[in-house]
This record gives sequence, structure tokens and C-alpha cells, in this order.
Amino acid sequence: MKSPEILRRLVRRFGLLLALIVIGGAAGAVYGATKTPTYTAKAYVVAIGDTGDPIGALNFAQAYGRVATTGPVMALAGPKLGTDRSGLDTVTASTSPDAPVIEITATGPNAQHTAAVANAVANALADLGNSRKADTHVSLAMLAAATTPTKPTSPKPPLELEIGRASCRERV
Repeated sequence: MKSPEILRRLVRRFGLLLALIVIGGAAGAVYGATKTPTYTAKAYVVAIGDTGDPIGALNFAQAYGRVATTGPVMALAGPKLGTDRSGLDTVTASTSPDAPVIEITATGPNAQHTAAVANAVANALADLGNSRKADTHVSLAMLAAATTPTKPTSPKPPLELEIGRASCRERV
């Protein structure tokens, strides 16, 4: 193969690569610009043992974390939201293996409503836990209320742009 032919092939390949990167970047930018923003809000509930028993509080925090998104808690959370009860189906809960804390995470298209949902579920969980305090000797309290998110967690236009570019780059 001669030098001019090699150079011609490289230019042709580079042109194809450049075109695909531009197309992928444009596709990523369009996706990022048209996707409905999603907001995330987190509230935290802490379990407190009556006798200062940290292991008992931790065990009950784990148990309450498992039921935080189930029927009884959601039934209590609904009225706290008023008429707009949307978003309750997107709530998740997680617990720490070494702290008696339950993290309530809500996601949705409206920042204020997302924070309201997280707080409603956290307060409902605390209410449910405190109604069982006589049996469990553990109370639940709001550790930190969710605040209204100031920016969406998705989409992230620079990330969408890079994913679009990278996906086209891989095809060459």
C-alpha cells in the first residue's frame, strides 16, 4: 500500500468518526434539552431507644426502613399531602448498617412537591413508629426534613452530550 492511499483511508475514517461524534453529540443534546427534569428530595428519620440501647434502635431502624414504603405508611402519608398525592409510588427508603437512620427519597417532576412527598412519608413513618412505642420501646423522630431541590438530578446536559458522543464513537 502506498502513502497516498493510506492517507486517503485515514482521512476517510477520520471524517466518518468526526461525523458520528457530531451526530451523537447532537442527539445527546436534544435528549437532554427535551427530557422532563426529575428532582430528588431526601428526608431522614432517626430511631431512638428508650433506654439508650443503640443496638435495639438500630434493629428497629432496619425494620422500619423495610416498611417505610408500604401500605400503612403510605396510607398515613396521603392525607399529609392533601389533594395531590402523586409521587408516593416513587418513594424509596434505605437504612444505614451502622446508624439508626432511615433515608426517605422521593423523585418527581416538581421540586416543591417532591420535597413535600419525602417529608410526608418521613412524618408518616415517624407517626407509625411512635404509635408502636409502647411495644417497641423505640421512638422515631425527623432528623432532617427534605428541602426543595434547587436543580434537577436529571437530565444533566453535559453528561447526555458526552454519552451521545461516546455511543457514536464506539460504532466506528
